[in-house]
Amino acid sequence: MQLFVCDYEQIGERVTVNDSGICRQMRQVLRMKSWDRCQLQKIEADHVHRVTIVLDSLTKQVLHGTVVQEENREVLNNNSIIYLALPNKLSKLELICQKITELWIHRLCLWKAERSQLKTISPAKRTRLQKIILEAVEQAHLRHVPEIVLIDPTIEKRPDRLYVADFGWKSSLSMTLDSSKQLGLLVGPEWGLTPKDYACWWVVQENVVSFGESVLRMETAAIVGAWRIKNNHKE
Repeated sequence: MQLFVCDYEQIGERVTVNDSGICRQMRQVLRMKSWDRCQLQKIEADHVHRVTIVLDSLTKQVLHGTVVQEENREVLNNNSIIYLALPNKLSKLELICQKITELWIHRLCLWKAERSQLKTISPAKRTRLQKIILEAVEQAHLRHVPEIVLIDPTIEKRPDRLYVADFGWKSSLSMTLDSSKQLGLLVGPEWGLTPKDYACWWVVQENVVSFGESVLRMETAAIVGAWRIKNNHKE
């Protein structure tokens, strides 16, 4: 069943969505029609509201539906952050945003490393990344939309524990996670982190983790790191 993250108006069991983009997707892409079912979701303050509806009518501009199931849940924060150095291509960043969203990472912080080819992210590119993240949330039926921000590591507040994915040092350190603690994983750009980058983040060797003997591409390292966080996190 398709999930749409959007704003909607609910009065009793009746739901109305005034969004031409969603209506167009339903009509032209999904070929939905009256009596089909879908889910709508929005985040309000500290909880997530999701409804399953049966479509009553669908036009180019507005849809009306009847609620058949409704649920409210608290917004969960799994305290996980990926600190990703800006890559050499935007396409890599798009792939990483999509995959770490599916793996339920709470926040993605972009930063400029010494070897980063991209120096910043334009507002238009950031809007595109937000759209990719939102589509991944809908595809994975998540109840949280990850935040993506551009940071300065010299003034960024450090998490409770910061690990670094680096293949220059061999380490068997495992990431032992605790849901009450904030954990960050630092991923460098192509050709790795420099001594200047390490000094900027105040990283010590004891916090360097290895994902095996293979030297992974940065996008692979980010996805594998997100998977490690997801599968070791204590609910």
